[in-house]
Amino acid sequence: MKQAYVAALQAQALLENAIATRDTYVHTIQLNKRRFVLRAINEGDLTKIQVAALQSHQAVTQAEQTLRVAKVSVAFLLGFRTLVPNYQLDGKELDAGIPPALSRASRESLLQGALERRPDVAAFVEQEKRAATALTLSKRHLIPAFGLSATYSANGTGDTNVSPPNASVGLTFALPIFYFQHGEIVRAEADLSTPGA
Repeated sequence: MKQAYVAALQAQALLENAIATRDTYVHTIQLNKRRFVLRAINEGDLTKIQVAALQSHQAVTQAEQTLRVAKVSVAFLLGFRTLVPNYQLDGKELDAGIPPALSRASRESLLQGALERRPDVAAFVEQEKRAATALTLSKRHLIPAFGLSATYSANGTGDTNVSPPNASVGLTFALPIFYFQHGEIVRAEADLSTPGA
């Protein structure tokens, strides 16, 4: 029922719009007939306007038929099974109300809110964070990773001991002698300085 009623309201609004358009064309034709008499426009331009006016009349007729069908649908849902009277619809349902949050908003606050919630801006911020993290990681790779190891070995015990127990401690790391992460750092810096990176 709600859908049928809203459809009827929409059809009524479309009819009002079509009537206003037709009336505008009627006035336009009158003006252009005067311009044609004064030779300000040619016959082809006048004919185009007349054709558009006829199309606007046809649009009004179609809108009237659409509204009548919509009204009959609403009346049928309300229980009418005989001739449906031509009743009027209250168009207040189509009036758009302003939410309270928007009624107190200013142009600057709306613009700020839109910028904060824009997905492309949010994606740009996250990509900037990723580029900054990549730059930090590239610079961190200049410091080698150290590996500490400890081992203990013994071949037997007491008189059966072939050699004394051995213990060793090791420290391993890769010296950045031949490669200083220059390419990774330059690429990360370029990503960070490029808009939309």
